[in-house]
Amino acid sequence: MGKRNKRVYLIPSQPFNWFDRPPSFMRLLGARWLAGTLHPDKYRVDMVKETQDFFRLFLQVNLGPREAREILRR
Repeated sequence: MGKRNKRVYLIPSQPFNWFDRPPSFMRLLGARWLAGTLHPDKYRVDMVKETQDFFRLFLQVNLGPREAREILRR
């Protein structure tokens, strides 16, 4: 069995939860976040840029890098 990090990750929740309720299109971004968080060696993604692009496309909100990092809780 592999080594476990014993970490807890908080799912981003702005403007609303990326996985749970309400069920929404935010799950698309949440799936990318989850893959990059749990398997960074296999799924390399710049979540700051992904978050900025997603918010611009789906929410018509232009986030700066700092705002995106705050949403991601980095």
